[in-house]
Amino acid sequence: MAINNDASSPTEPSGSSTSSVLDAFHPFYLHPSDTLGTMLVFVPIGGTGFGDWKVGILISLSANKKIQLIDGTLIEPTSNSPLYPHWQCCNKMVKAWIMNLLSKDIAKTILY
Repeated sequence: MAINNDASSPTEPSGSSTSSVLDAFHPFYLHPSDTLGTMLVFVPIGGTGFGDWKVGILISLSANKKIQLIDGTLIEPTSNSPLYPHWQCCNKMVKAWIMNLLSKDIAKTILY
């Protein structure tokens, strides 16, 4: 696969490989310890304390190099891009992490 060195492409960072194996610095890379049950913060949001909860989430997502998936700076690749399956997996993992951080009542309202 070709390496995309176009700095203007938000889905394929400069110097990133589009092969089936991503290096640890690629935003779509998931470490083997990144699991569906990973807790980014210890207290799920239940309607109060949103400010502290939000800061905790943003710090954790940033540390995991996943903040770009929620702040709009990393867009979904086209379905024919070699990065698309990686984006799908990573996007679903981040959604699961966020769902784990919501009270059950709130999580039910956004599940679908």
